[in-house]
Amino acid sequence: MRQRMAAVGAMQRMNVACFMTYACMCPHFETELELMQRHLDRGDRVFHAHCRGEQTACDQNPQRSAGACLRCMAKHRAGLRLLSRPVRKIPLIRLTAAQRQELAAVPRRFAAGEELREFRLGNFDAGWAVVSSLISHFRDPELNQRDLWTLVWNFLISAGAVYRSTANALARYDIEQVYVFNGRWAASRAVLRACQEAGVKCLVHDRGSHLGKFALFENTTPHDRSYHTRQMRAAWNEAAGNPERQRIAAEFYEDRRRAKVQSWVSFVKDHKPGLLPEGWECRKRNLVAFSSSEDEFAAIGRDWVGPLYENQIAGLRRLAADLERYRDRLHLYIRLHPNLRGVVNAHTREMGRLASDFVTVISPDSPVSSYALLDAASTVLTFGSTMGIEAAYWGKPSVLLGQSFYRGLGGVYEPKTHEEAVAMLAADLKPLDREPAFMYGYYMNTFGEPFRYFEATGVFEGKFKGVRILHPEWSTRIARRLGGPTGRLALQLMTWRSHRLLFGRTGRRKVGAEG
Repeated sequence: MRQRMAAVGAMQRMNVACFMTYACMCPHFETELELMQRHLDRGDRVFHAHCRGEQTACDQNPQRSAGACLRCMAKHRAGLRLLSRPVRKIPLIRLTAAQRQELAAVPRRFAAGEELREFRLGNFDAGWAVVSSLISHFRDPELNQRDLWTLVWNFLISAGAVYRSTANALARYDIEQVYVFNGRWAASRAVLRACQEAGVKCLVHDRGSHLGKFALFENTTPHDRSYHTRQMRAAWNEAAGNPERQRIAAEFYEDRRRAKVQSWVSFVKDHKPGLLPEGWECRKRNLVAFSSSEDEFAAIGRDWVGPLYENQIAGLRRLAADLERYRDRLHLYIRLHPNLRGVVNAHTREMGRLASDFVTVISPDSPVSSYALLDAASTVLTFGSTMGIEAAYWGKPSVLLGQSFYRGLGGVYEPKTHEEAVAMLAADLKPLDREPAFMYGYYMNTFGEPFRYFEATGVFEGKFKGVRILHPEWSTRIARRLGGPTGRLALQLMTWRSHRLLFGRTGRRKVGAEG
């Protein structure tokens, strides 16, 4: 009998793998540990692929500091020791000779930014993935790639190697299910695309609705708008019999107004309650535009390009020009997102230049209260900011001009042309039905699954099995010493090892000759 039960258990066991290209981000590394421990509890075969300095560039260490690599690897080892039993470690990069030749042929230059975005390796949109990583790192949606060709090439080579190596690992170890973080950046998108191509379920993990939760997205990224829309409707309908449904939804908006940390930092905690911009005229209809971080939109991809305007700057410039003829009764306020504090790029400079007698631009570090602006506004306009659906909840007319997770839910006006947008903003709009706002709030306040082994103590810190996983002190001491000639030598050795893995002996000589 015991033998039969053991046989049944063996048949049900899965081969699962976690691919994580760095361990320095809490709680994402700890989420990986949580997922591996859960599968160990079930008796599954667990594999773990992690970087041991092979990548020529990664999102958390694009310039390849030897000390940062050392600390990351040391933290990896410290975390894995907390699992109930060892997991099978597999190489993050293991390539065939043909794949090495493919990488050696990757161009070192591209004629224009669009050519880089269109670059693909197999079914992997490698160019977009690398652009996403670079934009996120530099916080610049219009990054001048010509100044960064070496970094671009390093990211392309590293991501391409992870893509091909993941496909190799899926077949070699008969992997049935994969976990990876975020799925948008260079190496993590490479893992996602390899799984999609092989038909292997890929669960992309990221933050859940609150610090105590994580979320899984099957075969897609957390930025998939249609996925979220389906989940919102499903969650709202499933909770139809729950008498707490509306209270839970309302709590989402009230917590944000109170600057309570939910799953991310609060951007309004430094605002002065009730403070409006100097010169606010109650006799006029005041339009308030809440901007978003343009680099976040640009880094995601074409799916987040707005239906009316190429970007927020283009939209606001046209709207300001066409609405100014109503200046005797209208005034436009533009609240720059607090997340842009300290960010200087073409986007933030152009936003500042929109200021005029008709347009007031409120800087990201201004103590003016976003909620005071919302309360006093005649109409709110957004290009994707959560403030658009928050305005709908608080009973304000809200006009959505860009892409958003709440597009298509209802509750906000969605003009189909620029002319229609101008007409709406010039008119005395009435608030729309609030139920879509409740639907959005309920989902955003509940999605995800509670941790069992990890306890968050802050947005970027927490304990796994009661232990705060830190970089070991010895790795920190060595990292401090890896400056000057010692650090440069360590980097040269790391680069030599990476090129051996990526190109082999022949490939490395060829690449060196080209460069």
